[in-house]
Amino acid sequence: MFPEWAKQWGCLQSVQALLKAANYPFGLGRQGSIHEHGEKFRAMVLKEQYIKKGPYCSNFIKTSKYEWWNFVPKSLFHLFRQIANFYFLIIAILQTIPDISPLQPFSAWVPLLFVLSVSMIREGSEDIRRHRSDRRTNSQKTRVLRDQTWVETRWLDVQVGDIIQVLGRESVPADLILLQSSTSDGKCFIQTASLDGETNLKPRSVLPQAVDMNNNQLVGLRFETEEPRGSLEDFDARLYLPTASSPEERYPVTIENFLPRESYLRHVDWILGAVVFTGHDTRVMKGQAPPPQKLSAMDRMVNRLVLSMMMFQACVCATLAFLNFAWHERNRDGWYLDDGLFEFKLEDYATLTFWSYVLLMNTMIPISLLVSIEMVKFVQALFIGWDIQMMYIETDRSGGATKRWASWSTSTLNEELGQVRYVFSDKTGTLTTNMMEFRACTVGKRRYGMGGEESTFTPMPRTYSDDQRRASRLMDIALGFDDSWLINDLTTERALDERMDLGNGMVLTHHSQVVEHFLLCMALCQDVTPEGDQGFLIYSGLSPDEVCLVDAARQMGYTFWRRTDEHLTLQIRHGSKTKEFDLLRLIKFSNSRKRSSVIVRDPDTQIITLYSKGADDVMLPQCPAHLSHFVPRIEAAVDTYSKLGLRTLCLGCKTIEPSYWEEWRRKAQVAGTILEPKEKDRQLNDLYSEIELGCMLLSATGTEDKIQNGVPECIERLRMANISVWMITGDKLDTAVEIAKSCRLLDMQEMRVDIVDAPNKHQTKAILMPLRPADDGKYAIVISGRSLEQVFRDPEMTEHFFHHTVSCAAAVVCRATKSQKAEVVHLIKSRMPEVITLSIGDGANDVPMLKEAHVGIGVFGKEGNQAVQNSDYAIAQFRFLERLLFVHGRWSYVRLAKLISYFFYKNITYTVPQFLFGFYSAYSAKSFYDDWYIATYNFLFTSLPVLAMGMFEQDVNPDMGEEIRREYPKFYSVGQRNLLFNRHCILLSWTQGFAHSFVCFFIAMYGLGDIVHYRGHTEDFWYHSLLTYMSCVCVVTVNVLIRMRHWSWIFILTIVASILVYFFWMMVYDLIDFNTAYRHATALVQLPSFWLSFLLILAVTSMSHFGFTSYMRWFHPTVVDVYQELQHKERREQAKKEGDEEPPTMLGNMAPFNRGLSEVTVDNPNDTTHTSSHTHPSHPSHRMRPPPPFNGDRCRTDMDGMGGPEDDLNEGNVRVKPLSELPVGGEGIGAISPGPVWPRIGVGAESSRGRERDDGGLGLT
Repeated sequence: MFPEWAKQWGCLQSVQALLKAANYPFGLGRQGSIHEHGEKFRAMVLKEQYIKKGPYCSNFIKTSKYEWWNFVPKSLFHLFRQIANFYFLIIAILQTIPDISPLQPFSAWVPLLFVLSVSMIREGSEDIRRHRSDRRTNSQKTRVLRDQTWVETRWLDVQVGDIIQVLGRESVPADLILLQSSTSDGKCFIQTASLDGETNLKPRSVLPQAVDMNNNQLVGLRFETEEPRGSLEDFDARLYLPTASSPEERYPVTIENFLPRESYLRHVDWILGAVVFTGHDTRVMKGQAPPPQKLSAMDRMVNRLVLSMMMFQACVCATLAFLNFAWHERNRDGWYLDDGLFEFKLEDYATLTFWSYVLLMNTMIPISLLVSIEMVKFVQALFIGWDIQMMYIETDRSGGATKRWASWSTSTLNEELGQVRYVFSDKTGTLTTNMMEFRACTVGKRRYGMGGEESTFTPMPRTYSDDQRRASRLMDIALGFDDSWLINDLTTERALDERMDLGNGMVLTHHSQVVEHFLLCMALCQDVTPEGDQGFLIYSGLSPDEVCLVDAARQMGYTFWRRTDEHLTLQIRHGSKTKEFDLLRLIKFSNSRKRSSVIVRDPDTQIITLYSKGADDVMLPQCPAHLSHFVPRIEAAVDTYSKLGLRTLCLGCKTIEPSYWEEWRRKAQVAGTILEPKEKDRQLNDLYSEIELGCMLLSATGTEDKIQNGVPECIERLRMANISVWMITGDKLDTAVEIAKSCRLLDMQEMRVDIVDAPNKHQTKAILMPLRPADDGKYAIVISGRSLEQVFRDPEMTEHFFHHTVSCAAAVVCRATKSQKAEVVHLIKSRMPEVITLSIGDGANDVPMLKEAHVGIGVFGKEGNQAVQNSDYAIAQFRFLERLLFVHGRWSYVRLAKLISYFFYKNITYTVPQFLFGFYSAYSAKSFYDDWYIATYNFLFTSLPVLAMGMFEQDVNPDMGEEIRREYPKFYSVGQRNLLFNRHCILLSWTQGFAHSFVCFFIAMYGLGDIVHYRGHTEDFWYHSLLTYMSCVCVVTVNVLIRMRHWSWIFILTIVASILVYFFWMMVYDLIDFNTAYRHATALVQLPSFWLSFLLILAVTSMSHFGFTSYMRWFHPTVVDVYQELQHKERREQAKKEGDEEPPTMLGNMAPFNRGLSEVTVDNPNDTTHTSSHTHPSHPSHRMRPPPPFNGDRCRTDMDGMGGPEDDLNEGNVRVKPLSELPVGGEGIGAISPGPVWPRIGVGAESSRGRERDDGGLGLT
């Protein structure tokens, strides 16, 4: 009847009897069993013996990807899934075929193995760390009950059904059901920061049925549990025990009795737990779903470029093969040709030639591009994490300080931070501090905390005309809460005008009774944990709103002191009286219900009372009909508080008859034993709504959540950068509007604000459809969650909503659910695939929104770190988003755009001579370069400068002067409009590569002419090959000098190192006798014609490039060009002021252009444009001399002599244009500039001359 392994279990006879009595048909410990009504479950019986092979997975954890025996094949398989790597593998294999390969195989295998080795070393080192972590985890020890004895056992040997003992402050080795604890009240606390990022302690309770059992009695307990899943929010199981009235009674086991693996025990000496899930069935392992793979737009563009280059290469090779066929057809009868050439048919020979040229031309596709991009992005991400200007010191309630640095979970999206067009932001904890302060309340007819007693509320209008904006004067009211009036009313017998009937014979006749129930509701209806002693209590909880209300109740004399499974204890009137309530049921808050409740019983009167609090839209309909006259008062208070920007809650209570409570409790107990989560939630929610119905409204509260420092300035600068900011919140509409105004997201005087809030589809459509975008774009939309739900259900309204909001300056979505947050992001993302969206939030309800956007930013908040754990990047404050986007994001975009363009340029420059040589070699697919030179070009001679450019390039330093910091957001459109990495820029870069390759090849070919050796005979083509190759290396190296705008010492070092390595290699390799060009380099450098040709090549390529970019910079300057000149001028003046020597002259610094810029004056000296407030006060930029006056709206573009007297700048007349008419960031061919900028590299502030840092100028801390 039982499996073989079950016979080893202890207490087998009693277990068999138990199962037989229960008519249990599924065997012992079977997985995936199904009850007759379709409910899936797992069976478990507690045991005390080790089973060699049980029905469930072991507790062994493996997070590593490879083993020693499969690392090479498995890692290679993953690497060759990339199209570029697979392409070069095919090339390397083809080069091993002698009939078609004109090169030695190593010329392809050496660079391929180098690239693969770098990737495999990185992958292997990461996996070794995972192996070590797994070994440490699996080898940890815990105590397991074996034959009534506690035995120390490794974690990996723990099994389902084991009873284990975990000591205080230890980590839990598997998912457990809490059976017993060392505390008298059967409580323990767990910390799950490593699982969900929440630092608050979570209380857990033992199973009441198992509290008094000994070890013998625990063995044999039978459980049925749900199937393994990854949620940490709930857990469903049931315990079967015989009772006097029934052979078997079911008892629910909930999340309150559940300890997840890798949580830590706190405030307890030991606990006993039943192992319910092990290994990869545990919550922590099930919850480790791989994050969604986000591929940046630039990466997708690179893939398309590689495919385009492959197709172009195929066309070139086919053309050369056809020309080879034609040449052989024309010269077939040549008596001097070797007959062996015509052993094949010409068609076959042309085919072989095609494949030979494919091998020769494969270097047109840069083999090291992908690994270089990966390395550069990794370093860029390190700079983000090291930026001291994005470090925040957070102080907790106990006075401790924690440094919060920016972090990243992926580096693949760095450049998309510089291309964001839409920002979708949560409000609470993201724009605000999430530190609630109790400011006002309305209890019955009286209001408190707003400077008066009388109940004279006048609802604020929901439209915002010019006259009605005067209502904003309410914001000037001091919102400090004074509880003296409320305490006075609590002790004053003042009769109510209208009695409040709570049901069950309980009637409130005096206002003091209403105040008392209001305070009891705040103190009892909560799920916070008190920490500390009576003199110094600190409340911790997942909801800052609950903590705020409990603190407010304590301030008014109702102190929540202690919680057990069965009681809630209060100290009333500041300790003069202690009151204990029987805790019957706590109904926790959920996003769907929008309210929480607690059911307590007064031991003195035996009256059962339900206290409830929640959002007004769910609490107001709960009010019974005979008390409906209280609704307008509470609703008016909620509207008033909302217009003050306060967060609102409604509080209520009702009494419950004992007979009804017992009936309801039995129904809830049955529903609690359902293992199907959806069905269980449905039945419980129905029961909760049933018992909460008829709750009398006591009060409305207003709590203030202050705006974070720097948020208004940050949003203003985001809008300056043409970034549309959306605020999506669950708050009431008026609260959301006031907060948006405080954040400068909504400007009621400058914008037209359209409000869409209707209860049904027809009214929503009637409001939404007539709306049209403003011509000047100065309009915003505010929409409620209920209207948004109707919009998404109707395709016509969805389309109209999209077209109306796509160009709005701002948008506010209120009363939104977490699914609606993601739907809003998806709406913009799906209909505008060319724009980049960014979501930022701090809570678990923001996770879907973060995953949906192109880039997800988590904010370290007070409601756990689930948002951070599911984000791509994380910051401590919203204001740091400005630096993350404008500095790191923009620099990453500029650096990668230049890196990729340059990669293709340098490979085209080097490869095209292979094509041109075909015209001089009868298209015979003879290689123009030596094999070893081909193998070393990409990874030895030209790799370092491009990596330095990708890591350290800076076109404009945002920390250089106040004027530049103020105007810096305008530069952000370079990435938004993709000005440096579009088809035009790529085509220009490719064209430049072709042009430079032609110059290198033909000057080398005809500059040397017929070389006559000193012995009197002419030499072969290897002289031309060596000159062309040397020219290509030097030309592309000079080219990166011109492209680079920021010459740091690291960059200069890579340039010098590349040149020296090349010449050293050339001299050493020239002395090796198996070299096909043996001693050619030595002879070549002795020829005057070589040096003349070499210098001519460098002059033609560099001066043509330099001349074109100088022309563009002179006559068509961009805003970036203007500010680069200002930065250079500021540095020169600073050097003169400090008595230093003149800084090195910029390459390509044009004096007339510079003089013209130096005299530009400010038209508006009273400009009050706000700057970001988060610059570090000790930053060197605060000590620098202010930059010369500059008007960003006027900039010279040409020297046509048409300007008036006000345009006479120094020596010439210039015509000026508004700044908006200037190109923002286009930089000529392939994003090239005529010269560098000299601020120091890195992520920190610039360092002035004479103050060098040990970190090489990186500015890292």
